[in-house]
Amino acid sequence: MHRFLQSLYTDHQNILKLLVLFEREIKEFENAGNPDYTILETGTEYCAEYMDEVHHRKEEQMLDQLRKKDPEAAAKVSELTQQHHELEHLTHQLVAAITAVHDDAFVKREDLVLAAQRWVQAYQDHLRWEEKYLFNVARAELSDADWDAAQAQWEHVVNPLHENAKDERFRQLAAAVAQVTA
Repeated sequence: MHRFLQSLYTDHQNILKLLVLFEREIKEFENAGNPDYTILETGTEYCAEYMDEVHHRKEEQMLDQLRKKDPEAAAKVSELTQQHHELEHLTHQLVAAITAVHDDAFVKREDLVLAAQRWVQAYQDHLRWEEKYLFNVARAELSDADWDAAQAQWEHVVNPLHENAKDERFRQLAAAVAQVTA
């Protein structure tokens, strides 16, 4: 498997673990406990800053390459863009709600819990869909040269959950994600 596609699978594994952490903290919040707001805030920031701006753009690039090589195959996975827009919208809503709660603004507990549950479910469904459809179509249709060209465009980008990340919050989140066995 080309390292470009492998990096996307690795991102998926990380986000699935992050979603497990997130669900735990939302359950704590739902039960009027004391959730780890660092996980809630940094987790959604990671999705807004890295998943939306880098990971999804890499996948969109794959879709563009598929459209050039095999429009019929690309049509089978064309809903990717709509799914990404929906996830971005849900992420931004959730970031705003978590920020409001952390800033002591009035937010109904059940509204935040419901928004978080919708976000987690949408992400899980999306990741399963990509691995079942998008990745399989791309693997079958794209050549090594296509993968190399895609990789070259993203060589300079470092995943904030990487051990060499500069932001301490993301290093702490990476450590928490690494502890999850899911």
